[in-house]
Amino acid sequence: MEQTFWVIRSVKDAEDCESCSLDNGIVGLSYGFMQDLSSYLGREDLKAAFQETYPNDTAARVRACAGALWRLKEEMKPGQPVFLPLRATSDIAVGRITGVYEYHPDSLCGYEHTRHVQWIRQDVRRSSLRPELLRQLNSYGALFTVTLSDEDQQAIGIVDAATSSMPPSSPLRPHDNLEADARDAIRKRISDRFKLHALEELVEDVLIAQGFQTLRKGPGPDSGVDVIASHGPMGLGNPRICVQVKSGDGRQGAPEVQQLLGALKQFQADFGLFVSWGGFAQPVIAAARQQFHVLRLWDQEQLIDAVIVNYEQLPQRSKDILRLRQIWICEPDEAE
Repeated sequence: MEQTFWVIRSVKDAEDCESCSLDNGIVGLSYGFMQDLSSYLGREDLKAAFQETYPNDTAARVRACAGALWRLKEEMKPGQPVFLPLRATSDIAVGRITGVYEYHPDSLCGYEHTRHVQWIRQDVRRSSLRPELLRQLNSYGALFTVTLSDEDQQAIGIVDAATSSMPPSSPLRPHDNLEADARDAIRKRISDRFKLHALEELVEDVLIAQGFQTLRKGPGPDSGVDVIASHGPMGLGNPRICVQVKSGDGRQGAPEVQQLLGALKQFQADFGLFVSWGGFAQPVIAAARQQFHVLRLWDQEQLIDAVIVNYEQLPQRSKDILRLRQIWICEPDEAE
């Protein structure tokens, strides 16, 4: 049976807010609107107050922001399922609303307006979702609904999350986010066409595009290193980088990262770059911050960013496989 799920987005560029939301079991909105929504009995009253607070905002933005706040306060109900797309990892957290609307004037996890959530999963991979569901999830908007088929629910493993209390279907679908749709298409193309050692070649080509001289070791035992890169004539300059590449879906842990760091001395390298298509365990990400001057971690998002930024300078072999084209589009006025 099809089910409707809420989708709520974290504030932009707020990895700490996401971690706080997951740790404390909350979702929320802000907009800097420092008023308790409980005092508003109707959507139009809230909209008028938001317009008064932000008189220079466009009518479209006032409508979008006030509408999202109203849905959080009035239409979200305990028991309803919710998605939280995670900016830090591109995974998706799935939970169930457990609390009523709360106002936090001092802000909680970056939000003044919140509801408590029981998280069911925090690691749903975008690659496990159908393209149509991904397009819905990518839509512009801070708080809206999407419809999941039986296939979607089984793929994500959340069949048991069903409840009799379902959110209302959105009367209007939010604007398509073509940028996010294109990024997911690039993600799928890399996943499909750069398997196993082919991903090493793509990473090597990104480094070449950045001006490095490279040596790729190829198949066989790698002692924690797949690519060696350095600047300067004949690759004899600095910085010198050892690169480890993992193409599988599994998250890499501390032993793999320590193996790369241990190889730096052996190869007389200055820095380590670990590229893992499947990402990294959270403790590894936290530990990497303490090794900022010697280590970089690239998951899917960082690799896709590097490919996009350096695409025109990539060696032709990778461009022939990727086959990307840049276009310009207009961003909707209602976009957050």
